[in-house]
Amino acid sequence: MLDDYAVVQWREMNHIAQGAPAAFIAAADVPPETHLAMQALQPYVDNSISRTVYTPESYPFDDFLRIYDAAYDSGLKGCTVYRPSRLRGGVLTEPPIAPKAIHCCVIEREGD
Repeated sequence: MLDDYAVVQWREMNHIAQGAPAAFIAAADVPPETHLAMQALQPYVDNSISRTVYTPESYPFDDFLRIYDAAYDSGLKGCTVYRPSRLRGGVLTEPPIAPKAIHCCVIEREGD
């Protein structure tokens, strides 16, 4: 698991092993409208802003489509939305731990 350096420092300063300040939230906890609002600042920066809008797997499909409509109405140059599924999994989830592979050239594999 990867922890943000600022969170690690905060934990050390507060002598705790887990958790984060209330101001720190995960990308999945940010509403789609807020993701789009961050991108809508594009006219005020030299380059475009790249941001993926994350939705939960249970997010209704009609609402999913409205994200693209809102992006278009905001004049965004592009919009990427990710909705995890059982088939694809999730981008912001930890992968399952694979069983330790047996090296191909060990004595236990002599009969293979």
